[in-house]
Amino acid sequence: MSRKPNEPKPLLAADGAALFDADGGAMLASHCTSCGRRYFPQRTVCAHCGIVAGMQRIALARTGTVHASTVIRVRSALGHEPPYAYGYVELDGLLVFTRFSGGTPESFQPGDPVELAFENLHCDGQGELLIHVFRKVVA
Repeated sequence: MSRKPNEPKPLLAADGAALFDADGGAMLASHCTSCGRRYFPQRTVCAHCGIVAGMQRIALARTGTVHASTVIRVRSALGHEPPYAYGYVELDGLLVFTRFSGGTPESFQPGDPVELAFENLHCDGQGELLIHVFRKVVA
């Protein structure tokens, strides 16, 4: 992912692995070539079968379904002002924990179709971060 000098930096996993490819419009996961399990965020070792050399990086689908959601009513450490919604989206058989955007926090309900989007977030002490969110699919 190429960034211009003043563009926000992408949010990374704790181990420094990329969570998404904004240029390609996809979240990045791991697929075990031995047992077929998928993981987000990416892993270097399969938690199911223990294989090390058989993990492949894959791009997940851009659209999914809300599995569960909740409304948060306190300011987050990342600077989200309340109220905002977090929850799980089902993508390619995985449940991915995510922030919801683009609707009222209470509007995200199980079964709703959602799509991947990227937003800039000002994070105190970190500058601008590029984060992934899911928005309702507009018909």
